[in-house]
Amino acid sequence: MSTSPALRRTVNPGGPAARHSLAALLTAVWAGELIRPSKFLILAATELHDGPALDNRAGGFSGLEPAWGERVIRVSDVLLRVLKHGGEVWALTRRRADGPNLVLARLRARAAENGLSLRLRTAEPEALPAAGLYGDGFTLTGVFALAETGPDFAGEGIVFEPECAADRRSKLRATFEGLLT
Repeated sequence: MSTSPALRRTVNPGGPAARHSLAALLTAVWAGELIRPSKFLILAATELHDGPALDNRAGGFSGLEPAWGERVIRVSDVLLRVLKHGGEVWALTRRRADGPNLVLARLRARAAENGLSLRLRTAEPEALPAAGLYGDGFTLTGVFALAETGPDFAGEGIVFEPECAADRRSKLRATFEGLLT
C-alpha cells in the first residue's frame, strides 16, 4: 500500500518553530497510542528521559486513564499504557558513560510491579542501528532525543508516515532483535 504524499510529514530542525513542530507531531502520536495502543511499539531514541508526552493538566485524557489525574503525562506512562493494553514494547537508547538509563530501569520496575515484564524488552547499545518510533500503522523515522524538557532533534529531520509496511517492520524487528534483553 503506498502512502499518500499528503499524509507523509517531514519535520526538519531548521527554523524557530522546528522543535515545537516536532513536539506537536510526537504529541499527536502519543495521543493516538492512548486512544488505540499499538500491539507492537518500538522506541529507539539517542537520548531517553522521562520527559512530557502529553499535557493532561486540564484533564482531557483523564477519561482514558483516570488514575493519572490532572498532570503532565510522561513518556513512561504512555509506554506502560501500551503494555497494560496487551501491547509489546521495545525501548532502546544509546548507552551512557555515567551508568544505566534511569528511565529504562524505572520502566522495567513499573512493568514488573504490574506483571507486564514479559512484553517489555529494553537495550542500551553503544550505537543505535536505526532510530525512531514505530507502532501499529505508523512510522516516525529519524534521530531524535527525548529530553527531560521534551523532544529535540538529534539528526537531520523526522519523517512521519502512516501505514508502516509489514516488510519494513520485519526488517526493523530483525535489526533490533539481537540487542534486546
